[in-house]
Amino acid sequence: MTESEWWAATEPHDPIDWLFFEVKGVDRKFRLFAAACCQRVKHCITLSTALDALDGVERFADGSIDAETALQARQHVVATYEAQWGGTNATTTEADACRAVISGLYNVNDLHLPFYRSREWYESEDDFPYPIWCAYEAALAAEEDGVAATVTRADSNFAQVALLHDIFGPLPFRDVAVPPSWLTSDVVLLARGIYDDKAFDRMPILADALQDAGCDNDEVLNHCRDATATHVRGCWVIDLLLGRPWRESC
Repeated sequence: MTESEWWAATEPHDPIDWLFFEVKGVDRKFRLFAAACCQRVKHCITLSTALDALDGVERFADGSIDAETALQARQHVVATYEAQWGGTNATTTEADACRAVISGLYNVNDLHLPFYRSREWYESEDDFPYPIWCAYEAALAAEEDGVAATVTRADSNFAQVALLHDIFGPLPFRDVAVPPSWLTSDVVLLARGIYDDKAFDRMPILADALQDAGCDNDEVLNHCRDATATHVRGCWVIDLLLGRPWRESC
């Protein structure tokens, strides 16, 4: 995928496939993407176990809960799902949203194994990587939501691509260096607070602090100041400032 194709993408499947198999983005970012897709349809979910599991997707991605706790959350929501709908093929709005949450906690019981990054393996299983399933199920729920029945697949696709752009940004194409001089106490505190509190309305304040610290990188500053930009946990600028990796080590 070229950079122009990346920024012009209108559906998430091909970008996810490329990021997962070729770029090899870190699992954390994919889990945060999955959580962000689910957050878009959180209002469709009434099951407390599913809401707890959705919170668990983010917490597990960031290491604040261990694999056993995350697995228990997944098992609880699966059991509740099966009791509520009697199987795995229910097509209600809430069922689709819950399946997306379940997918977000994929593979938590096999953390000692690397994620499979082989297309051949998935093709042999007639399957897709979990971030594709999460995006698909969340998009179905958004389309079927009675509160916002005008949402189309194109709307969901566009929103999910915007999530990928926020989480990975330009990093698959070039490194963005963060000189130590940028990491003033103000910048680090702002970045950490924005992440912890999901206070993305503070991004323009972060841009000002970065500029005061000597940042002259237009991509960084523009991403922080763009009033139309999507921001979620995993945002490429926040992660860079907090020293979090974006791709698997070779």
